[in-house]
Amino acid sequence: ANFAEECKVWVSTDYAGDVTACTWTQLPYLTNEDGSLNVPDGSSWTFQSSGEMLLTDYIDQKIWIGFQYTSSDVASATWEIKNLLVHEIEEENTENAE
Repeated sequence: ANFAEECKVWVSTDYAGDVTACTWTQLPYLTNEDGSLNVPDGSSWTFQSSGEMLLTDYIDQKIWIGFQYTSSDVASATWEIKNLLVHEIEEENTENAE
């Protein structure tokens, strides 16, 4: 199983009730220091943090986030999502720093 191929995170700004009638953009997984994708290896039920998946292209827009998994007659990808948090990152004020 290849987690990055079978489990994807998408974002849409024009979803209106039909997932096939809107535009979806895939959010990329983060990479580790060694260049590998920050995804589970598929052999454990231990939760793994995805890290921050940036949504800066969507500031001040209403968005929908979609979680997709792929399956076949032979295998079925699955995932569990825990503690999804969407928030604005506060920038540090460095103007008055000395």
